[in-house]
Amino acid sequence: MKENKQTALERKQEKARNLKKDTRGLSTVEYLILLVVIAVASIGIWNKIGGKVVEHANSSKDELGKVKAEGTP
Repeated sequence: MKENKQTALERKQEKARNLKKDTRGLSTVEYLILLVVIAVASIGIWNKIGGKVVEHANSSKDELGKVKAEGTP
């Protein structure tokens, strides 16, 4: 019985060592973290710059409307 317990313990220790060496899942986690960072940065940039883009587009639309109104007989 003691021999069976020891071999079970040795198998658990070996599994733990193998799990410690296994790095296959790390790249997935790293890519996920990178994706989240890019998404958060993109949202922040869009919030900061997006308002200015809309403002310039509306300004350009108003200017084009004035030019068309001035040129109309």
